[in-house]
Amino acid sequence: MITAHQTGNEDYNAAPEVCQTLSVAPAGTTYFSWLNGVAPSDAYFWDYVYGAVAPGALDPSLRPTVSLEGGYLVLTYYLREGVAGLNVKVKTCSDLALSSNDWSDIDAKDIVKAGDIEAPTPTQASVQKWKASLSTSGDTQQFMRLEATETP
Repeated sequence: MITAHQTGNEDYNAAPEVCQTLSVAPAGTTYFSWLNGVAPSDAYFWDYVYGAVAPGALDPSLRPTVSLEGGYLVLTYYLREGVAGLNVKVKTCSDLALSSNDWSDIDAKDIVKAGDIEAPTPTQASVQKWKASLSTSGDTQQFMRLEATETP
């Protein structure tokens, strides 16, 4: 935890005092240390994966999106940087009635890093933007999902 105070000086005579307390999750943070005593849940795990500041506080701009781009189904998603033991896979299948064991990994060549987003404040995580693409040609339906696990 960091506590910082800012007050006026010779350059900022009229500056009001500002006090800010920050909780910083260092690189290598695990899901359970990020929870900071909050009971774990599936929703909170995804908040953590996507780079939320705290459980239940995921910025809506970091939620995954799906779009159609030039004949491809595109899943855009964000992943927290500096996470110890986090493994995220993009899975695909053509039938939602299939069990989770019947989904297959998307080909690695169809997943591209689309950029880094630096933490806007010290209390937020830096995240990487990723895009996974599947061709929509043919008559087959295609579905994508993310699967994440963390190994302590």
